[in-house]
This record gives sequence, structure tokens and C-alpha cells, in this order.
Amino acid sequence: MELRDYIEDGQQKAGSIKELANILGIAANSLTDAKHSRRGLPLVSCYKLAELIEARPEAIAAASAIVTEKDEGALAYLHHFVQAGRLIYLKPDEPEPSRGYDVILANERGDNHVGRRS
Repeated sequence: MELRDYIEDGQQKAGSIKELANILGIAANSLTDAKHSRRGLPLVSCYKLAELIEARPEAIAAASAIVTEKDEGALAYLHHFVQAGRLIYLKPDEPEPSRGYDVILANERGDNHVGRRS
């Protein structure tokens, strides 16, 4: 997922971009800039967003850093965290996650199956 996707999920939970900005402790225009990949989010805001939308904070922090990072080696390293943030481990009786996640489904035998949820 991209930073925009995480922000949109947060906006849905908060009710508006302005309310999400208040929750994250930043100005609404800064959040709009982050949503449109003009800037990243402060690290503390990444963690607050992760807590709100129940996502992995390192994935949101990496997605935020990718927005402004220019070094190809650093970008490759950060993409690993963004991809890992998309993995959710589910037991057979757990509800499906929100959109855009790769899901590792465990069956009764303990085998795992990777599937795509949209």
C-alpha cells in the first residue's frame, strides 16, 4: 500500500481529513500534502495513524519515507517494510481484513496459504 491508501483508511475511520489531522497532531494541509505525495508524515503521526487503522507502524513509516527518499538503495530497503506491512496472518475463523492486503491463511493442519484480498 502507498501512504495515500493508509491516509484514506484513516480518513474513513476519523470521518474527515480535518479530524484525522487533529488525531495525528498535524495541520490539515500537511496531511493533504502527504496524501498527494508532496511530503511525508512525521514519525509520531505515522505511529498514531497505524494505531488508528490497526496497521503495522513500520509499514506506514516506510511508506511515508518513500515519498521523499531519493537514494535507490534506501528505496529498495524501505519497500521491504511496505510489502511486509501488507501481510496479515489469519486463522480460519477470523474476519477478512480491509482492502489491499496479502493474507496468509492458516488452516487446521498448520499449513499456510497466501491469498489476495481486495
